[in-house]
Amino acid sequence: MSDGDPISITPRQQAILDYIQRHIESHGWPPTIREMRDGLQMSSTSVVAYHLNRLAKYGLVKLTPQVARGIKLQGDASHSYDISIHDRGLG
Repeated sequence: MSDGDPISITPRQQAILDYIQRHIESHGWPPTIREMRDGLQMSSTSVVAYHLNRLAKYGLVKLTPQVARGIKLQGDASHSYDISIHDRGLG
């Protein structure tokens, strides 16, 4: 992805960004991976981690390894992005 390309994320990734934003607004700190798994009814923490790593690759979140709440929204991460048409409900 080059600098001029729009960011295209899956609906699940958008839901994660929205969840992080809401959690920070209501609690004052980011959620843990387990809280995201439970709150978004995802199958496992590894699925959450996979999507967080993709969001970090896009520059939408910054992850601090080995820190339970080491998630920080970056730049315009609180805004909605184009949802990928390639998502088949698996993401």
